[in-house]
Amino acid sequence: MSYKTTQVQVDKASKIMKLVLEQKGQFMHQIKLADKAFDSKQDRQAIEYLLNQNDYGLAVHINKHNLVEWQS
Repeated sequence: MSYKTTQVQVDKASKIMKLVLEQKGQFMHQIKLADKAFDSKQDRQAIEYLLNQNDYGLAVHINKHNLVEWQS
């Protein structure tokens, strides 16, 4: 499945990936984002898609409660 992404979504994905990598270094496997982190379900899905296009071998999932989880 592909998504038409906006620059705002790319920027959000970059910020989230930075947080993920910081937490990964501390052996964490999830972070909770603010309730208003995404504009819509489609926004969250597009950002999750972007996050999964990473070079770190991480599988990233964002649930409906804005909990970001990842695994190698």
